Amino acid sequence: MDTALLLFMEKGFDNTSVNDIVKKVGVAQGLFYYYFSSKYEMLNAVVERYLDRIAVSLNELMEDNSLNTEKKLVLFLEFLLKYGEKNENFAADLHRDENAIIHHKLTDKANELIPPIFLRLINEGVEKGIWSMPYSGEMLEILVLGIGDYLHKYYFSPDAGVFENKMKVLERFIEQMLGAEEGSLSLEL
Repeated sequence: MDTALLLFMEKGFDNTSVNDIVKKVGVAQGLFYYYFSSKYEMLNAVVERYLDRIAVSLNELMEDNSLNTEKKLVLFLEFLLKYGEKNENFAADLHRDENAIIHHKLTDKANELIPPIFLRLINEGVEKGIWSMPYSGEMLEILVLGIGDYLHKYYFSPDAGVFENKMKVLERFIEQMLGAEEGSLSLEL
């Protein structure tokens, strides 16, 4: 993960100065201002690069001809739901009040980049006759926006069983949305 993003997450965006960034990265402040007019501009670039990497990984998954469509869906969802776990404090740090601006920017950019890839996957399954999903674009938009709010509420529950139960409900919801057989979507989280 990008050093600047980790620093923002650790200290909070508002509590991180340009001086903190250049010290952490080991460059002169003038070099920072050569590339960025402000830390806000840098944040936008960092968020874009972070999510572009996610989009590249998801597109590579889509192009993997060794996987069937159903397996691609499972891996796609697992990738998205587990991505923050690569840095175990990422999700917790992201949800601290002082990181609201970072969370908002990441969510907005993710909602721009990920749904078209997801829609391509869903349409692949519909074209192959695996799933039936009328209004796939609109339904997918509701799903993507809803998953974030639905899972955020339970992600930090002290009772691990609550989150696991919510994930099972989410699996079944996606199966129903796709017209898929019950139990056909089994996520490993």
